[in-house]
Amino acid sequence: MKKIAVIIAAMYFAMPVVHAAAESIPYSEILPLCEGKGPHVKVSTQIDGRTLEGSCQIGFKPHDPRTLEGYTIQEPTIQNACKGQARASTVVIHLAGKAVPGKCDLVFKIHRSR
Repeated sequence: MKKIAVIIAAMYFAMPVVHAAAESIPYSEILPLCEGKGPHVKVSTQIDGRTLEGSCQIGFKPHDPRTLEGYTIQEPTIQNACKGQARASTVVIHLAGKAVPGKCDLVFKIHRSR
């Protein structure tokens, strides 16, 4: 019984660390991961010594990647920009009072641990 409690406690405290680490990855580092790949292609990469697994899904890709410097891959405005949009749709998002033009294209999305 104590072993089960220890395992559950370890999982409880370890999982937020994994999510926090993934959420701290700059958006600019993941933009090139799906170039030349098709939808739902599985991708594995190492960033800052961490292995991330995910796939290429439709998401926001800015015309100028420098406009997203300082933002992470989990920024809600970026994550929701292409919901319900077709690939190649033109989209403009607003971050910190600035308009950021882009399009819906294939971008890397991290697979979350269950």
